[in-house]
Amino acid sequence: MTLRAISELYESGAEIYERLARDRDFARQVGTLVQLLPPPVSRSLRFLELFAGPAAHASAFIASGHGEAFAVDASRAMARLAATTGNPAVSYHISTLPAFPPELNGVRFDLIFAPRYSAGYLSIEALAKMVRHCLPILVAKGLLVLELHDPQLLAGQLRNLGLKERAFTLPDGSDGKVTWPHGEFQFSRNGWTAELTVQIATRGPNADSTSQFSSVEHFHSLELLQFICSEVAPDFGAVALPSMERHFPGSVLVCCGRRRIWEKSLNLA
Repeated sequence: MTLRAISELYESGAEIYERLARDRDFARQVGTLVQLLPPPVSRSLRFLELFAGPAAHASAFIASGHGEAFAVDASRAMARLAATTGNPAVSYHISTLPAFPPELNGVRFDLIFAPRYSAGYLSIEALAKMVRHCLPILVAKGLLVLELHDPQLLAGQLRNLGLKERAFTLPDGSDGKVTWPHGEFQFSRNGWTAELTVQIATRGPNADSTSQFSSVEHFHSLELLQFICSEVAPDFGAVALPSMERHFPGSVLVCCGRRRIWEKSLNLA
């Protein structure tokens, strides 16, 4: 079977991706993120979702009543889908990260979020560039939050990843199943990078189909983010949050921001 680039799924298969990604409780995740901010929490926050896809987190943020939401993604198909399935109040911008859209120049954010494993599409150099851009555009008490792979699950080839296999249903009634990753993967000799195979099988009223995609992913660590943050300014740091498995299963949530703020607000002092 021919492996197609994962970017094709995000363009020609945007609707399939939106359906298979519904396994998350976006409202609960957004609520958890907002609670990370130091009190008192304003009702006029600005939230930025990176690698937004259909912008489900940004839509949930607006629905929560906490303020404005912005989204950035490289896929025009995802932007079109977000306009029909999400909240039309989301300000959606097309840009291939780590490059940021010029329309956001001068805008400062309370929360910037890179959801499930999306930062892994960036090399170390690209991740550093993105973080260096994000930290200065945070408000004084703002946070950059990245949802990364759990290293313990990676050590086991993600076999124990609860969301490795997910079922979904398409609008035409077709049943589908995604396996991410499908089979084992090997780490590159050059670093913590691997090519994962993603398999999507659908069974519809007229035909069945199976497609496989190649997803090259970089596995970033808390230690790396701590180093990048310290390079931006001495008062910036990064910390992995404990006890987030319930709301962000299979992930490690890393918060980046001003050390004096998160040490107090996250009770990590």
